[in-house]
Amino acid sequence: MIDSSRFDPEALKLFLEEAGDMEDQIEESLLLLENDPSNQEAVNTAFRGFHTIKGGAGMIGFEELQQYTHQVESLLSDVRGGEKSTSPELISALLGSIDCLRSFCKDLEGIESYDQQGVAASLEEIQKLSGTSADIGEPQTEADPEPTVQSEVSVSNESGFSRFLIELRFPEELLQEGGDPLLLLKDLHELGECIVTAHVHSIPQLEILDPSKLYLHWSVLLNTEKSEEDLENVLMFFLERPQVQKKEDSGGSIHVSNFKLDKLMNLVGETVINQARLKELGQEFRTLNRKLGDRYQQIIDDSDIVVRELQDQVMNIRMVPIKGAFLPLQRIVRDYSVKSGKKIKLEISGGETELDKTVSEKLGGPLKHLIRNAMDHGIELQEERVKNGKTPEGKIELKAFHSEGHVFIEVQDDGAGIDAEKIKDIARSKQLLDDETELSEEEAFQLLFLPGFSTSESISDISGRGVGMDAVRQDIESLRGAIFIKSELGQGSTFQIKLPLTLAIIEGMLVQVENQIFTIPLLSVLETLKPLGHQHKTLQKQGEVIELRGEYLPKLNLSRIFNLQKVDPPNLDPLVVVVEQAGERYGLLVDKILDQQQVVIKSMEENFFQIPGIAGATILGDGGVSLILDLPGLLKIALQNRQEPLEVS
Repeated sequence: MIDSSRFDPEALKLFLEEAGDMEDQIEESLLLLENDPSNQEAVNTAFRGFHTIKGGAGMIGFEELQQYTHQVESLLSDVRGGEKSTSPELISALLGSIDCLRSFCKDLEGIESYDQQGVAASLEEIQKLSGTSADIGEPQTEADPEPTVQSEVSVSNESGFSRFLIELRFPEELLQEGGDPLLLLKDLHELGECIVTAHVHSIPQLEILDPSKLYLHWSVLLNTEKSEEDLENVLMFFLERPQVQKKEDSGGSIHVSNFKLDKLMNLVGETVINQARLKELGQEFRTLNRKLGDRYQQIIDDSDIVVRELQDQVMNIRMVPIKGAFLPLQRIVRDYSVKSGKKIKLEISGGETELDKTVSEKLGGPLKHLIRNAMDHGIELQEERVKNGKTPEGKIELKAFHSEGHVFIEVQDDGAGIDAEKIKDIARSKQLLDDETELSEEEAFQLLFLPGFSTSESISDISGRGVGMDAVRQDIESLRGAIFIKSELGQGSTFQIKLPLTLAIIEGMLVQVENQIFTIPLLSVLETLKPLGHQHKTLQKQGEVIELRGEYLPKLNLSRIFNLQKVDPPNLDPLVVVVEQAGERYGLLVDKILDQQQVVIKSMEENFFQIPGIAGATILGDGGVSLILDLPGLLKIALQNRQEPLEVS
């Protein structure tokens, strides 16, 4: 592995953050270039990305990566100048270089050793396409083709020296207002030894470039005997500029670690819990002293507005565009098309749709599997498509949108579709379905999510061995989401994923069953009712149901499922909460509906065994604990075996 201890930790952290952003931008631009070889902006974006990474590698002193990216940059320079034409081989080589960059970065992060053979093979391919034979150990001496301010100065490690990492970002209007960033850079050089890197990836094309605007920003690594106060005196004028301080005026941004965001979210969660406890205390105040209680309640109401605003702001910070989870799928489709010979186009829309970063980070696996299934099982071979009157090129649409307080993601292909009758036959042959049971088309599609179920007659290294769709469903349900399937034979299939905006705080309905308080996610609640005696029925093969407007809904007796201790006297007049999950509606039998409020989800996995049907817990205003129901797991339990109770300890 690379000895990352020889690099400055802060400089390395900054480099890795910027390199990660650049790698995604470069990959996206190369895929655009392959589809449109005349797209000069895509070439420029890829070139600027490699140039920025080269500069960053030079800033931290990582010469091997600096020289590698220089070779790739030289090839792209030839493409920009028209000396090299875009070809599938060139795009493949450039995409391979992105894999090498990611391998280098993973090594620097201590995740895994970089692929030395892969880097050597990539370099050989790049040099072959460039028509050069320069060795990676021989740095090129020609001037950089892009304007940059970079000083390769050794950093002293003598005692008494301090090291500062400074990010210089200015509003675009700085030059128009008479500002000169080069004067500041000169002042910084006078404080000590500097390594300065100019970031040029934001410079637009020449035809739209405004010479009166400042597009550059700089990273400065300063080694100095001066104090932090001396540094602040040099930066004072720029730090006091209001457009530098205010994000909305300058468009600046900062990187915040996931750990800090999670910690902040936990603190907000504790604040929400304390707010609920204060509300509970207010009820007691009003009982003892109505006037004092009313004054207290007014303070609590005002505080509640602030807490909700704080919560909304923190949630907004955690929200990220789903585009980050979508972009890697373009590469997967491209590589599969080259390998299989199938022509497949991936169309993405709604990439700006935002959801919680925790949800977004866990979507990669399920989306990759759905895309691979669509390519391998959905899209037909070109000859078959033409024979059926379709275009030779298959199409997969990936889109996201907000609706009903959720995020919806759809993976839609124009392939062969899913044969519901074939699914039933396979299920019967595997003894997953008896001969007498009749299933609708939608119910047949749900069999695809059973463990080990597969409709493929051959094993594929793309979509696996039929053990993935159940994992997809489990991953989605672990995010408190659901997945649905629609398909038309011969026309294609659509897999729709429904997800919550966040996993940290939810609106919940508090209900009581015997002496236990449960929380039901409010977004899943359709209605509540008090059924009459004739509405409670028991049907053959369906068990206990509730008749509701001519429809029979499965009835889940929570007291029986969780084997709760009976209270005396028993409740002979229960309520039913109708919920919907994965397109199925069913009724939960409860004794009382207590309240509706925001609740903070606390995981129980670290301290307790996983309880089927329970997603977590929350702390109530009186200090008690309410278990949060896992509706997908609860439905699965109830439908598999209605009569066997589960022990809750």
